Amino acid sequence: GLVYALVVVMAARLAAHAFGDATSVRAAAAVGSNPALGYYAAQALTEFLTAAVLLGLVAAVFAWGRQHRARTMAVAGVLIAAAGYLRAEYLGLAVLFGLIVLWVGRQRLPQAATHAALLVAVVVLAMGIAETTRSASA
Repeated sequence: GLVYALVVVMAARLAAHAFGDATSVRAAAAVGSNPALGYYAAQALTEFLTAAVLLGLVAAVFAWGRQHRARTMAVAGVLIAAAGYLRAEYLGLAVLFGLIVLWVGRQRLPQAATHAALLVAVVVLAMGIAETTRSASA
């Protein structure tokens, strides 16, 4: 229940920052009344956790678009690795979001390229640490 509430609040805040305060209530209502999210939130399945991680990833990249900070890309990389740990196919998001960073930051291409590379490097590093930890505990 707590993660579900956080997802609703995060979606509302992200909508308000991206599209104006008037959209926050509509975003919260849309996310909060989505029957699929409510169903998955009540189950012990990875889909809901993956949705929460992906929403966090979008928020991190949105924040990076406003203030181009390397640590924001590092957080995004950790979130992609977390999504990849939940479902392996999400590791491909590292390439997709790397390209998004290049596109959004094209006015400052050297910095954007560095941040895109940092994003991918953090994903690789985090997945390597997760695999090493998993292998050591097995």
